[in-house]
Amino acid sequence: MLKHLKSLREYIEALQTVGEIQEINQEVDLDLELAAIIRNSYEQKAPTPLC
Repeated sequence: MLKHLKSLREYIEALQTVGEIQEINQEVDLDLELAAIIRNSYEQKAPTPLC
């Protein structure tokens, strides 16, 4: 059974628990680099990037 999540914070924590979040700890350009990171993650079926 799925647990009802009450906030975005709980949702992100749940994704981290199952390995579906990839944290990005360095600064990236929001217009160019972030779009490329997201596209690359999607194409490789990698965890969702979280900046």
